[in-house]
Amino acid sequence: GVILITTKKGKVGKTVISYAGNIGWQSPTKLPDYMNSAEYAELYNEAQKNDNPNTSPRWTEEQIQKLRDGSYPDNYPNTDWQDLLYKGSGLQTSHNINLSGGTDKVRYMTSVGYLNQQGIIKPTSKKQYSLRTNLEIKATSKLDFGVNLSYTRMDLQEPTNSYTGGGVGQIFRQTNLISPWIPYRKSNGDYGTIGDGNPIAWIDLNQTIDKKRAYFLGIGSLRYNIVDNLFIKGILSY
Repeated sequence: GVILITTKKGKVGKTVISYAGNIGWQSPTKLPDYMNSAEYAELYNEAQKNDNPNTSPRWTEEQIQKLRDGSYPDNYPNTDWQDLLYKGSGLQTSHNINLSGGTDKVRYMTSVGYLNQQGIIKPTSKKQYSLRTNLEIKATSKLDFGVNLSYTRMDLQEPTNSYTGGGVGQIFRQTNLISPWIPYRKSNGDYGTIGDGNPIAWIDLNQTIDKKRAYFLGIGSLRYNIVDNLFIKGILSY
């Protein structure tokens, strides 16, 4: 099939200026329900025993109790990595100003828009600027001109790190892999880590990938009425 995209058009009458604004918050709709560090340690011991009954358990009962009661958070923590990850405000605001009007000969519509979207993790964000213009001119009783112009610019930001060089996808991956018995940060300021690194430490570096994208679409049309209910129309787009 064919998808035909149309835009709002101006109407005959006085110039009308309108404004629309929105504000909202984003949040995760569903997150994995992970075990705490004590439960993780107990199942780890069980898996280890099933694999080799003669192997000494990785965690003693005393250590598991420390994981459970939080008495030694530096060495026996219960880290909620999901909670640490989703610290972005999720706030988003949008503004749009529309101007339209026209006469029997000329109709016009112009809109300017702005979107500011803060991510649900730091420091992700998106800022979008848009401009759209629709102009129709009736040159003669048989000849019509039309112009549609659209411009959109997006500024995107997402965290990265000099350790792996990966973007936000690597941070999501690592957050879902790292164990809750790894401390986020110890009382002396040192970060807990595993071989692949600490995803929240990467966010704390405040290193970002900044992307700027711009899109322009221009459509011009010419229509000539040959006789009633019969016309030819040419369209040029860029």
